[in-house]
Amino acid sequence: MGVTPQTLSTIVLAQKYRGDVVRQANFRAVFLNLLNYQTGMGQNIAFVAEGTGVGVDLGYGETASITNIGSASQTKFLLNWSTNRANIQVSGLAQATAGTSGQYGPDANTMLWYRNTINAALQLTSSMNQQAYIGDGLNQDFCGLLQAIGSISNTYGGIARSSNTLFQPYVANPGTPTALSFAQIRGDLAQIYINSGRRPDIAMCHPNVLSALASLYDPQKFYMFGLNPMSRVIETQRGDFTLQGGIGAIDFDGCKFVEDKDCPDGYIFYINRDHVWIEVLPMNMSVLDGDESYDAALVREIYSQDEFGPLPFGFQVDILAKNTDSDTAMVKWYSNLCVNRPNSCGVRYNINA
Repeated sequence: MGVTPQTLSTIVLAQKYRGDVVRQANFRAVFLNLLNYQTGMGQNIAFVAEGTGVGVDLGYGETASITNIGSASQTKFLLNWSTNRANIQVSGLAQATAGTSGQYGPDANTMLWYRNTINAALQLTSSMNQQAYIGDGLNQDFCGLLQAIGSISNTYGGIARSSNTLFQPYVANPGTPTALSFAQIRGDLAQIYINSGRRPDIAMCHPNVLSALASLYDPQKFYMFGLNPMSRVIETQRGDFTLQGGIGAIDFDGCKFVEDKDCPDGYIFYINRDHVWIEVLPMNMSVLDGDESYDAALVREIYSQDEFGPLPFGFQVDILAKNTDSDTAMVKWYSNLCVNRPNSCGVRYNINA
């Protein structure tokens, strides 16, 4: 009788997966982590932008009549809420089999519905971090920096900048791709200070742009003045925020330049965080008390937590009606980015990085 060797293909074994499920996507939301958050109310984001107009007489005669009379102008700012959501669906059979997989793992799949809810929050956060730069603000879309501080001639929040020059941001656009220089950056920061009396505290840029800035430093001095540990510590509303995991930052003249994967390449966005924030419209649960058609058990609040930690977004998880053997939900967020003093911010275009 011949001998049959036992090989892997002839052995019946249970398949065990090591540890946890390993996410491959980069969901980091650097810019959203650095901004402050405010709770909104009502049908939109609204404030009044005040200009100039008071009459001033310098060196008037003792008996001269007052003819130069005026008052400061006021213009209303109205910005729609942005509606955003991520949608998930998991079959009942998938949840049941994952939940009974026991020691064979992966560990995270034993709570498959929870895992998918967290993934939805992460992916929505990452998408909103991108929209914070490029969102066009039309209808219910998020209004990003390109609309808020990227032009001196557009309309933002209903205010036409062409006729409200004090509501204009600083915009530097050489027209063609141009090498970055220290003189350009110092000029940008100085002009923003001249326009508003304030300087930006952070500047967001693509990793290629940060590399272009880093290359301007003398290699012997770069560590001291450039990518040193203190450059990675940034104060936020929620305490000191440390950029970990290779995120680069350069402290230049008191402004921290921070790289973000979602920032368009070739741009620098100068941000004064005293005047730039994310406004969030919470779901007012008390309004729904006594409404028999509303089931509060079907609504949950979930925090988005990327590798930097939890963010106070106030995401809502709504469980949708079932008509199949599966659970469906949407993770939704009502919010928008607001800039109440665009002249304290600015953007540089066409950086050859």
